[in-house]
Amino acid sequence: MDTRGHIFFLSRAVMVALTFLAMASAFCQESLRKPVDPSGTLAKLVGEVSQPQSELIGNAFIVGQNGCHIMTNLHVAYGKSKDMATGKVELFDELAVGHVVNFAFNLDAQTGRFKGSMTAKVIEFGSYQEGTKRGLVGDVAVLRLESCLGKEYGALIFDRPEPGQRTPIGRLKTISSVKMPDERRAIVSQEGCSAERITTVTGLFLSNCDMPPGSSGSMVLEEHNGKWHLVGMPVRQLTVVGETPVGIAIYVSALNKILDSALGKEGLPAGP
Repeated sequence: MDTRGHIFFLSRAVMVALTFLAMASAFCQESLRKPVDPSGTLAKLVGEVSQPQSELIGNAFIVGQNGCHIMTNLHVAYGKSKDMATGKVELFDELAVGHVVNFAFNLDAQTGRFKGSMTAKVIEFGSYQEGTKRGLVGDVAVLRLESCLGKEYGALIFDRPEPGQRTPIGRLKTISSVKMPDERRAIVSQEGCSAERITTVTGLFLSNCDMPPGSSGSMVLEEHNGKWHLVGMPVRQLTVVGETPVGIAIYVSALNKILDSALGKEGLPAGP
């Protein structure tokens, strides 16, 4: 396996933690994902990434105070194909700044189709390395949109964790785009899930939020004083002991680093 190969690497430490979580009786889902109004304040930030030379479609969401960028997983931005049996993603031969994808946005609830579409160019991406936790923590890419969407779509609030804080402690919500059985698209959300406070890998957290295939590149938010702040981005979901689903997400402390670097190079603020 090399940096062009399979992105979904899990360290032994993460697997041990997952096994512990699956056995914990208090670790249960309070709700499943349900369709929401795609024009809602947070839902309208979600779109889909695709590219002509790839068979994959993944989530992405609008970021930055001016809405000029999107964030997604590296394996979404550079994914070439996926082994449906194993869930492993093959990446393009070259991982480089300037890679172009298509971003579809502004979902029509009636037709189940995105009304807007524009190109987006990678300006920063994570440092994936074989055999290390960066196989997950570095699964991030920031892309510059062809045109800014901030005036119409607003700004996403990013959490700024306290020093030493490694896991969200409040109520969580996920928002993502999915393909329905009739091939229509929908924006779905799960509210009321939570993170486990024990984590063994800095930059990742484990939760009982539903993060099935197709939710890569979407949002995990935490409630603070009545407002929802971004605290993570899914990388995958596992079913381990007892077939209990365990969601793995990149923590916002790792997302902030790459976003601040990308937007700093562009001369734009990272948001409120």
